[in-house]
Amino acid sequence: MKSCFIALAAIVATVVFAGCDKPGGDTPPTPLVEGLTLENFPVMDGSTSTVNVIHLSAAHLLGYEHRWDEGSGELWHNLPDNFKTQKLLCNQTHGSILNLIDGGTDMIFVARTLSDDEKAYAEQKGVTLIEKPIALDALVFIVCNRVSFGGSNYTNPVNSLTHQQMQDIYTLRTTNWNQVGGDDLEIVPFVRNQNSGSQELMESLVMTEPLPDDFWEDTFDDRATISSMFPMFSAVVDEPGGIGYTVYYYLWKMMSWGGGEIKVLEVNGVQPDYDNLLNRTYPFTAPVYLMVRDDIDRESMAYKVYEAMLSSVGQSIIDESGYVPYRK
Repeated sequence: MKSCFIALAAIVATVVFAGCDKPGGDTPPTPLVEGLTLENFPVMDGSTSTVNVIHLSAAHLLGYEHRWDEGSGELWHNLPDNFKTQKLLCNQTHGSILNLIDGGTDMIFVARTLSDDEKAYAEQKGVTLIEKPIALDALVFIVCNRVSFGGSNYTNPVNSLTHQQMQDIYTLRTTNWNQVGGDDLEIVPFVRNQNSGSQELMESLVMTEPLPDDFWEDTFDDRATISSMFPMFSAVVDEPGGIGYTVYYYLWKMMSWGGGEIKVLEVNGVQPDYDNLLNRTYPFTAPVYLMVRDDIDRESMAYKVYEAMLSSVGQSIIDESGYVPYRK
């Protein structure tokens, strides 16, 4: 299993505060859940885009010092390294769902519901999961904004596509940017690997028409299929005609991507931003879920933490994380 402390992406960082690993010198931290300690804290797992929420939840609930770096937007906290390795996991969307079904974690944070094969696996194992929406995210589409091409810096002039145009591009009915108001340039669509959170959102929110079996494998080769979140940005930046997708929170909060080499497209003329996710006018808005097994011990500390995350305490954590809050 992977710890959610990812040095390569520098998403969540650890800093030494005032010469000790606890807030306030030798003063023990004050947890927000009575009786909660480092030892009995539940194991959390989740998708790459929920790393901040996982770490922030642990620091906040246990009463450990944390802060956000104003420059990079990274979350800094002083939770012990061995605690992070053992209790704060990052097996990505599909891996964390399987981990929860198999009993390897107490709860997970993921940006989609179960896929068909995950539901089948849970049924095979005799496991039922409880899925509670706690925040909002969205699938967003990116194109190159500034890339060296033909001896100059190239910017894709397309700013908005319709839902239908997205479908036509990814079914290869539309193959040139001049068919959607752009330059005479071949469209190079990139996709994510099967069962990734982004790919499941793509299939459920965007590609709503029936597709042949093995459509994705037969249509997009290994070069066009991106296996994790960050390489999608590199693929689009390196390809003037490229288009790809990721999730809103990862793009804006964890990558702190405010422009530069990537342009985020509007869909049906609607920009994916905080307000348009909150009021759900952006077409590809989707909930982020907190999941536990239905057979979780209702007297356990894991269940107490689960309840705290569904309360106003949890909502304050969601708000601080930068996620768009879920409102019924």
